[in-house]
Amino acid sequence: MSYIYEAIRTRGFEPRYLEAHYQRLEALAHRVVASPLKFSREELRMEIAECLRRSGFSPTRNHAVIVRCHYYGDKDVELLPVEMLYDDFSVRAIRPRIGNMERVTKESILLENCSVKDELLEIHRIKNLHLNGDNSVTMWVTEDDEIVAIDGSPVVCVFENEIRFSESISGVEFQLAYNAVAESHRRVAKGAIRLSDLSEAKELLIVDYRGITAIAGWNDHNYMNITAEWLASRIGDVEKNQNF
Repeated sequence: MSYIYEAIRTRGFEPRYLEAHYQRLEALAHRVVASPLKFSREELRMEIAECLRRSGFSPTRNHAVIVRCHYYGDKDVELLPVEMLYDDFSVRAIRPRIGNMERVTKESILLENCSVKDELLEIHRIKNLHLNGDNSVTMWVTEDDEIVAIDGSPVVCVFENEIRFSESISGVEFQLAYNAVAESHRRVAKGAIRLSDLSEAKELLIVDYRGITAIAGWNDHNYMNITAEWLASRIGDVEKNQNF
């Protein structure tokens, strides 16, 4: 089963940032399978609403839908509804440690939202549970020690005088977080985050549709989650006043 995917958050049955997500799916389809999408923006909007309605989800709560675009087999598009634990964009209660490190290339298919990435992430989670007995996560690092993802998601590193967003992979929520920091007049940058930076970091975060995950630690270094709480609050405030 081969597919590309995008996770789209909703308010009730209405998808958030549909245009941005659709553009990401279009670009991904072009890069990975050299084929156009088989549905329009409006068709996707209606399918998401129908999926949530059919699955008995609340029309007033926040949810998410994983949109999988299949390119082999009988099914073109598969929608998987996800019940969100929080009413607003939030810091997740779970604070995993980095359990192990895997080497990848910057051109790796693993950095794209596709079935290969999903399958390897599942293998890593099982491996971490077996080796560490907990919910620790895997960090993907290039041969020149650049951290490109943690648990498959884009990374933010908080230093004493800078908040640095990884330039390797992105996402809709990741860009929201970057905008929130930039608009607050804090010192923010996009650039490489390397293994050598982790000993100087105050916080290490990942940002995706699930919210902000504050990493608890790596090796003997422990991290705080002060910026994580502030950042999630800013995004939540912005989204409360949005019209879709």
